[in-house]
Amino acid sequence: MARSRDAPSHASYSQVRVEEAVITDVNRKSYTVTCDTRHSNKTVEDIQCLVPYHHYENGEGVHHLPEIGALCYLFWPSDNTPPFILGYIGAAGVRASTDGEPERSTPDGAGSMSNVEFKSRRPDLQPGDIALTTRDENFVVLRRGGILQLGATPIAQRIYIPILNYIKDFCENYEMNAFGGDISWTVGRVEDDPGGDAPATWTFHANEFAQDEKATVRVRHLPVTGPGGGDKVAWEVYVAPQNIDRDTGEVADEVYSMLLTVEGEKTEMIGTNYSLRVKGNHTVDVDGDLSYKSGGSAILEGGSQATIKAPSVITSGNTFLGDSSAANSAVLGEPLVVYLGQLAAAINAIAPGSVTPPVPTQFLSQKVKVST
Repeated sequence: MARSRDAPSHASYSQVRVEEAVITDVNRKSYTVTCDTRHSNKTVEDIQCLVPYHHYENGEGVHHLPEIGALCYLFWPSDNTPPFILGYIGAAGVRASTDGEPERSTPDGAGSMSNVEFKSRRPDLQPGDIALTTRDENFVVLRRGGILQLGATPIAQRIYIPILNYIKDFCENYEMNAFGGDISWTVGRVEDDPGGDAPATWTFHANEFAQDEKATVRVRHLPVTGPGGGDKVAWEVYVAPQNIDRDTGEVADEVYSMLLTVEGEKTEMIGTNYSLRVKGNHTVDVDGDLSYKSGGSAILEGGSQATIKAPSVITSGNTFLGDSSAANSAVLGEPLVVYLGQLAAAINAIAPGSVTPPVPTQFLSQKVKVST
């Protein structure tokens, strides 16, 4: 047989050997392991693990460190270089039958045990699936159909679904931090709640500038706390430029705040000018009392008319119009004109020409109408 120039002679080769072994020690500094072979009962040290890719200069590649007790196959190359781990295998177990009872070992036609399985607590996969898992149950699973799962536990995981390009997160508590702000969902412990519930809180902070130490906007949903409900605030909104402490919740110099209780009671504070413009009709329907208070002037202006459809009370000017509790009666203009005309006629009957009858329009208001 022809061979290449400068190639080693056939005499320098040995027979390839593969043997099952169990890992007994792991050296994380040197990336080597120690194994005990199962057949020859020998201890082999300083063994490398074969990986899909690795470059010795910069260290890039796909890496792992096995755990003690893992079953593997040692491979001794024919060029007499040191052995390495060729791969890992599962321990043989008995596969349960469909009724839950283990099947008895019965050799099949090929001489193998028909009920033996090698799952070794590996995850449930479908043909074509690829999974990376650890003893602590965190995982990365690439499933057929383009589905990707990443998780620390079954409750804390993210799933990417190519259908309609969905990304779904599953967790008990969630927090996302960015230069522009943060958002979080937190769940209280049931053992800390008198009713055995798990109160949930949702908080959103927004910064005015990325380098701000304190937030400018906070929107938060609060649980009902304390015996019998305690603090009834269900939602709160604060706007305080660079004055909202994320850690303590303290708010200073807010220009706007809104608190909404679970019963629907609302408290709103506006710390600066406020304007409302409605490009259309604006209707306010209040089932209870309606109260407006102004520290300065108050103006009610209508483009064509302003109508008050209720008994009117003007306390500052001591004017009560149409109110049943009014203490003084308003004078009606038309009865007064009639009375003055009758009085003038009576005086003229006694002393003709001494009194001039009044002109009715002089006693009638053209802008104020008062009902009897």
